[in-house]
Amino acid sequence: MPDNKPIITRYRPEAFDEVLGHDAQIKALNRVIHSSSTPHAYLFTGPSGTGKTTLARIVGTELQADVHEIDAASNNGVDAMRDLVEFSQHQAFTETGIRLIIIDECHTLSKQAWQAILKLLEDPPSHLYLALCTTEDDKIPDTIRTRCFSTRLQPIAQQLISEHLEMIAGIEEWSPSQEIIDFAAEASNGSPRMALTILQSIHDAPSREEAARIVRLLEPSDDLIDMLRHLLDGKRSWKIVSDCLKKLDGSNFDEVSVQAGRYLSAAMLRTEDAEKAKAIWEMMEALVFPAETFDRKIAFTTAVGRILWGGN
Repeated sequence: MPDNKPIITRYRPEAFDEVLGHDAQIKALNRVIHSSSTPHAYLFTGPSGTGKTTLARIVGTELQADVHEIDAASNNGVDAMRDLVEFSQHQAFTETGIRLIIIDECHTLSKQAWQAILKLLEDPPSHLYLALCTTEDDKIPDTIRTRCFSTRLQPIAQQLISEHLEMIAGIEEWSPSQEIIDFAAEASNGSPRMALTILQSIHDAPSREEAARIVRLLEPSDDLIDMLRHLLDGKRSWKIVSDCLKKLDGSNFDEVSVQAGRYLSAAMLRTEDAEKAKAIWEMMEALVFPAETFDRKIAFTTAVGRILWGGN
């Protein structure tokens, strides 16, 4: 039976020796994890897609821990952190009883939420370990940072990514040209995760020009993201929206529509809050449809929302 998991899931490293690059960081992690005074808190920082959450999960494997992941962007309030503190007091139902809690996008936590985390870090239960992951390490309070073993990840070298993509293409029985492989590595900006996403989308592209057109649809611009986040927060500042629209002026709005749909579709799938999911769907419905799109994931996700909330 074929494996229908996304390519980035199928090739996600599950052990330190499978990780692409980061040799010095992995050596340091291995040393402290297996030392006589294993840290109970880990801070992973660096650009998106370079392996922060992957390394945190591998730390959990090395600790023989039950791993529980939290998206702080959707659970950043003090109530969510209080629930976390209560949850963390109990050992896992595993042979070791050890529990590792990974908090992704931890820079989005509120001040009160950080205070709750700080109490955990000051006197953690013997069975509890925390891993904090963020792309914005400057937003981590010093009181938290100084209590964590910090691992800073850097973008992966383009040549190393190209070699990795060649190997994956061979396993997948794809036949991209070297030009396409090198373009995917270049466009990834040092992110193995993005490189795999790009390769999956362009491996059969007939030219670098066509590959570039496809890649433009994958990632929304910072200006578009700023506007969508502003609207998702329930804000309605015309000044902010107007500034973003002016920066987008001159763009190909067929592409902008697809980018917005992909961003909102991903945001809708990440949240477990029904009201927030509905609000995201309503925005996606307004921005993307009835415009046509070739992206069936956007169409399908929007249709599911229409069935749930559209009265159909």
